[in-house]
Amino acid sequence: MNKVPREFPPFCVFQNPSEELGEDKGNRKEGIKKEMEEISPRKMGNPFTSNEIRKAVKALKNGKSPGADEINAEMLKFCSTLVYDIIAEVLNERAETENYPD
Repeated sequence: MNKVPREFPPFCVFQNPSEELGEDKGNRKEGIKKEMEEISPRKMGNPFTSNEIRKAVKALKNGKSPGADEINAEMLKFCSTLVYDIIAEVLNERAETENYPD
């Protein structure tokens, strides 16, 4: 059994340490990509809501670098709540059709 660092809970034992270190990252990415391609678009049973988006945005950490869209957590936290409605609409449309709304 691998030694588990003290900060990890007792059930957190890596089965394949080389995989956890990223040595097998390429194969895992390809497998995930293939699985994602097999998922067909469909209407979600429980679509995203603006309240879920608001909660997720609230949980974001401040001071982190933005992604390619240059939108950081602080921008989302201090924008109008109308933006949460729009984000939910975009995510639901994307899940249902694989397209982004106009």
